[in-house]
Amino acid sequence: MIKKGQAALEFLTTYGWAFLVILVMIGALAYFGVLNPQNRLPEKCFVGPGFGCTGQTAETTEDTVRAMIINNYGSDLSLKNITVVSSTPFDIDESTGKNITVGGELVGGTIWKANAIKEVIFYLDGALTPGERASIVFTIAFDPASEEYDKTAEGEVTAKVI
Repeated sequence: MIKKGQAALEFLTTYGWAFLVILVMIGALAYFGVLNPQNRLPEKCFVGPGFGCTGQTAETTEDTVRAMIINNYGSDLSLKNITVVSSTPFDIDESTGKNITVGGELVGGTIWKANAIKEVIFYLDGALTPGERASIVFTIAFDPASEEYDKTAEGEVTAKVI
């Protein structure tokens, strides 16, 4: 009877140590960022119908997220507003009057020619760290020259900070 108890105890001890080693290895991988899904996700830039995105960056020099957006709407647009729905890891910098620019100009009344590419710059209110990801979800309000009513398009930019 004692031999059966000893065999069971040795069995549990052996597998207990193996389980403990596996937990320590998983913890080490998580600690060093190997298991972080943010490191595996691709950069992306998407804007709703009528627009396209040709590239994106996030920079530490000015703490900005930049997107190259093309007007594929088929006609000239009067850009009314760009509203940020959410941003990570920081909010948009509201302290200066220059929180979002399109083609170097402040948003509002900007004429966006058909098939023209403009650089949209989002200024953040915190210091970005190289290697992290910055993400902006935004809405573009515009007035097409060929239609009567204002339209909106939603977009998202995610870029690794350089």
